[in-house]
Amino acid sequence: MDGERSLDTAELLSIIQQILVAGNETLTSALAGGMLLLTNNKEQIGLVQTDISLLENFVEEVLRMESPTAGMWRVVTEDTKLRDVDLKAGSLVMLRFDAANRDSIKFIEGERFDVRRHNASNHLSFGQYLLSHLLFLPIL
Repeated sequence: MDGERSLDTAELLSIIQQILVAGNETLTSALAGGMLLLTNNKEQIGLVQTDISLLENFVEEVLRMESPTAGMWRVVTEDTKLRDVDLKAGSLVMLRFDAANRDSIKFIEGERFDVRRHNASNHLSFGQYLLSHLLFLPIL
């Protein structure tokens, strides 16, 4: 198609690096964090052992509590206001997924690890399309 081209070496290496980070560091972090959460919350181990249907929710709760990607820099694309803070186009902002995942407004007792949490899958551990797409551009 018109305007298409092959990726150059630098672009290919950048993509490979991102795959390695996403596939290695995030998984390693989530696994280690999950094991630590279980070690420190022995009653939760028993819940998962006696009810295997909690396993999927356990994974979501680990991702919520131990966000493998704690935050990401973005550039504001248009003047906007976030609560009482004015953000000017071109400003850098740090989106903190780990803080959002513990927000007590969204997660009752957000600091507590609970494999039965009804909304554990509502975490932002890997970002959220609407927030990152509409207001911010990734820094390349």
